[in-house]
Amino acid sequence: MFKLLLMSLLGFTSAITVGIMGAALTRDLYIPLLTALAMGGVAGAALGFFVHFLRIQSKAVVYVMAVVVSVTCMLSFHWGEYQWHFKPEVRLQTEFAGLDNPQWNDTDEERVIQAFLSEHSGQPGFLGFLKYRFESGVGLRFFSTDLLGKAGTALLWLLELALLMALVFRISLGAHAVIAPVGESKIVTTPPPPL
Repeated sequence: MFKLLLMSLLGFTSAITVGIMGAALTRDLYIPLLTALAMGGVAGAALGFFVHFLRIQSKAVVYVMAVVVSVTCMLSFHWGEYQWHFKPEVRLQTEFAGLDNPQWNDTDEERVIQAFLSEHSGQPGFLGFLKYRFESGVGLRFFSTDLLGKAGTALLWLLELALLMALVFRISLGAHAVIAPVGESKIVTTPPPPL
């Protein structure tokens, strides 16, 4: 039971870390699909290491953890985008529009951001950001263009999650496959040939 709790904690923590680092590293240039592949490789390697290190015997646990790590990683990526891409952009646009006040504090800026999300997506906070991003489409940050509409964004997000999940599954199940049952060894030894 302790190994499962430790596995859950390590898997969840590594997924959050990978997702946030993915958002930070793609601040200026977001390349669809490639970002998900890179995050899937790193998250899968981390999960595979934990599966191997903790000697997780149950394949079902590995499957569940692969799904949890994949979804958590992708949500953490979008949360990082919300914190480090979207919020600063709204603050900058507020300053350009002359709506900022030198006496404002962080609470006032946060109110403006939440009002913007409420106005454009009907919901404040992180979920409002996801809805706004979905409705406005995905584009390459470097070129500041919207490449995809709603349907394209939905397809892209599903494809990215599928790629990320496929890599996490493949790597973690590969690590699970080399684990021998307790008390057995997977190392095959053959006697040396007679002289």
